[in-house]
Amino acid sequence: MGTSNSIGVYKPGKPSIDLPPNIIRIGCTKVEKLYINQAALLEFKVEGVSKKDIGGSYKVKLLPSDSNILLFDSKKQTKYEFEVEKGWKFSVYVGGSKVVENARINVEVDGVKTLSFPISILQDKDVFSKEDVKRLKVSANSLGLTSTACINVADARISELLQDKNNFMNRNRQRMSHGEYTPRLKFLLSKGYVLGSIKEFRYNLNNGEIYRPKNLKESAKSYIENQIKNKIGYHVFYISMLNDVHVLTLLINNNNPCDTKFEVLDQGTKWQTNGEQSIVGIDDFFNNSTISLYDWYLKAHKTQGTDYTRIAKIKRL
Repeated sequence: MGTSNSIGVYKPGKPSIDLPPNIIRIGCTKVEKLYINQAALLEFKVEGVSKKDIGGSYKVKLLPSDSNILLFDSKKQTKYEFEVEKGWKFSVYVGGSKVVENARINVEVDGVKTLSFPISILQDKDVFSKEDVKRLKVSANSLGLTSTACINVADARISELLQDKNNFMNRNRQRMSHGEYTPRLKFLLSKGYVLGSIKEFRYNLNNGEIYRPKNLKESAKSYIENQIKNKIGYHVFYISMLNDVHVLTLLINNNNPCDTKFEVLDQGTKWQTNGEQSIVGIDDFFNNSTISLYDWYLKAHKTQGTDYTRIAKIKRL
């Protein structure tokens, strides 16, 4: 018979002590808060002494603390157990169709708990699914608007996103004009479609040029990341640039919270992005687009504009 102590089990005739390996998370370890009915990938690596030289392998079990946390493979077959060796990597998808808060996934190796991490499935009103975003990203021309001015397009898209035809600009309403964008934001806030409050960003100005923006006084990236709170899914923001000079819709793709992307939707102008970009560059986008908008507006309207931009996070009722 073998003997055991705090570090493992010695087996007579075997070349080494049998030490349970460590299971560590790799890939994106920020996966903790999922949107309901959406899947995210969990990745692991086996570290420690291998059993290969003494025969056999380790049995790893992933045990959610709540049965509504589901684990499955790429073919959507349930998967909770793995046979592994040292150095191996393995992965599994996690998801669920019911709200679960403050659960955990415990990892056991040959019956010994070696790892535990939090997991939640949420249905927060400010997080949207891929199906929701398909409605938001409908082309400006297909909205059927009498006018495809920026505020009309942004309003109509958010109407499609939230499936509210009463409180938003739609195909049958007259266009809105410059000067109405901030009141529009306040209206959406009063109707419960804004999370928290309206955020105002101000800019450092170029020396000797009144109101001509140079760069943000604070990071839009930091603010947005604080708003999305690492929640997996899509997030939508309404932006009024330079105090109502232009309206844009900002879409954040946080399905991989280790590689968050942003996309700016417009009615086909140069201020929209060409697809998704890394959120690392979102401050540069704000700075460059604001300067460009200021120069365009000054030339077109012979006015100096203003030095602030307002942003609000959109949510369901």
